[in-house]
Amino acid sequence: MSYKHGIEVAEKATSLKTPLSTEYAAQVIFGTAPVNLAEYPEKAVNTPIMTNSFEEAKAALGYSEDWKNYTLCQSMDASYNLFQVSPVIFVNVLDPERHVKELEEMTVPVANVASPGILLKDLTVKMETETRTGEAEVGTAVAAGTPVELTADEDYLASFNDSGYLVVTILSSGAGSEAQELIISGKVLAPDLVTEEDMIGAYDSVTGKETGLEVLRQVYPRFGIAPGFLLAPGWSEKPNIGAALQGKCQDINGVFRCMCLLDLDTAQAQKYSDCEKVKEEAGYSDPHAVVLWPRLTRNGKEYAYSAVYGAMACSNTIVNND
Repeated sequence: MSYKHGIEVAEKATSLKTPLSTEYAAQVIFGTAPVNLAEYPEKAVNTPIMTNSFEEAKAALGYSEDWKNYTLCQSMDASYNLFQVSPVIFVNVLDPERHVKELEEMTVPVANVASPGILLKDLTVKMETETRTGEAEVGTAVAAGTPVELTADEDYLASFNDSGYLVVTILSSGAGSEAQELIISGKVLAPDLVTEEDMIGAYDSVTGKETGLEVLRQVYPRFGIAPGFLLAPGWSEKPNIGAALQGKCQDINGVFRCMCLLDLDTAQAQKYSDCEKVKEEAGYSDPHAVVLWPRLTRNGKEYAYSAVYGAMACSNTIVNND
């Protein structure tokens, strides 16, 4: 038998390629993200967040395969998985203080997973004080007594699985160690409450706070990067959003210009010959606008064309030496 002495190292290949970087074609992307999954949800609202990898974006904003409700996630996938480009600057407008709904009390098995979109800071976990076994059906837990609230980190740990669903793990040293079922309540994100007005945003002269597209002004002072492309996948097919994006392409910080990427509504432009009429009716005629149609699919995933075009244009800029 042979023995090895000293230190031995085994390397594993990375799951994602290292993104290529550009200073002149940076995407600034507006939309919604599952910020309940982010490390600091409250800090991920109406502020530009520059990321250089998929893992950075996921940690800062959260990630979900539900691209219809969380529109920024398709650009994360397109930029970091399809084309491997960076940096990408995201602006999330979904506010966990405003765009939320109450989660009605739900009883779940201890080892089970609850509803998506739950905010941990508003989570309430309770257990029944007593349980007994039903006579009609052996093994059925019948609640009795008054529910007792459990304490996070003392009685249970709350986390999220890879699909963004809440997982509650009972601690053996806590008050709920014998619980078979839990009563969950709290608040959940409601991306359907985000409006076009939230996306377009405004400047509050009293507080000095900027929201929505108005946050664009902060990009260059914060990061020293001039925006190359403005886009809002899942939103830019709405004429009001498209008009606002077109209006932001010039005089950025009084100095810069850029392009915006606009999607045509595929419900109206169902075939190529419909595009010219739909484009004119939407008012997508600015010389700084690239108008895109239709939607794209890859491996069963459906993208807004702008999400893929933005990443592709960034990649082309990089391979042509900026």
